[in-house]
Amino acid sequence: MDKIDFFKANVKNAHLIDDIEGILPIEGNHIGQILINETDRTVLIEIKQCTKPQIIEYFEGHILCRDAEFEVITTDINGGVFILNKGKDNPSRYELQLNNNRQGIIIKCSEIELIDYRNIHKPIEEYKDIFIGCQFGKFFSIKYDKR
Repeated sequence: MDKIDFFKANVKNAHLIDDIEGILPIEGNHIGQILINETDRTVLIEIKQCTKPQIIEYFEGHILCRDAEFEVITTDINGGVFILNKGKDNPSRYELQLNNNRQGIIIKCSEIELIDYRNIHKPIEEYKDIFIGCQFGKFFSIKYDKR
């Protein structure tokens, strides 16, 4: 099963991407802020997707991981990584690895849901800034929700 089929079969509301002709697969450079809530055991992952420059479309949304355990890591990987698999130790859970600019996180969770995915029309200058920023991980960050 390839990455796109696995995503569609295992992520709740994955159809939201197809419904508005969004972008699959999600790639590491499409990830913005990752917000960890240890109290609720959730991780909220921001998606910022720009199409290739020939077609100017911008999509935004979030992936919510529930019943999550996580490990923040540093890597030797310079580029962006988005890997979603069944858990190695427990196939009833998922393992999601996100990296960008040598920082990353491994999230193990029981449920993954795509929420509020939408197409947003941006002026060309704003689109250009987001597109360029995504190429070098400008928006990628890992933060803790202190609520």
